[in-house]
Amino acid sequence: MGANEDVLARAARVRLLLMDVDGVMTDGRYWQVPDTQGGLAEIKAFDSQDGIAFQWLRRFGIQAGVISGRVSIATEERARSAGFAHVYQGHTEKIPILEEILADAKEHDADVIVMGSRGRSDLAGSILGSTAHKVIHLTDRPVLVIR
Repeated sequence: MGANEDVLARAARVRLLLMDVDGVMTDGRYWQVPDTQGGLAEIKAFDSQDGIAFQWLRRFGIQAGVISGRVSIATEERARSAGFAHVYQGHTEKIPILEEILADAKEHDADVIVMGSRGRSDLAGSILGSTAHKVIHLTDRPVLVIR
């Protein structure tokens, strides 16, 4: 089996795409604008072209979901409209959620865990650390990190 065939075979086993929200599904910015009751409503800009990709994932039996440190009605609606199977909001400490997911990956003999990285090199990266780095150390499954 050639390298491309191996990649395709592994990709065919992907069953879950799990993402952060701010900085992954958005550019990390949000706006708070007055609502009709005198409070504030949060607005985030999601890429509309992602929607078709989420439809393709569902068509091929791949679930999607988010883990976010913030609680947001905008995120809830995007997850609903995209048909996400998993929505975890208000989890600033994402490692317990990741540990559950990694245990499930091990139980189902996941071939590989694929995740993206923003490659933080600023102060936030130094303080917060890398989620990809944490996942690599928490699992015995192979991890492919894409930048």
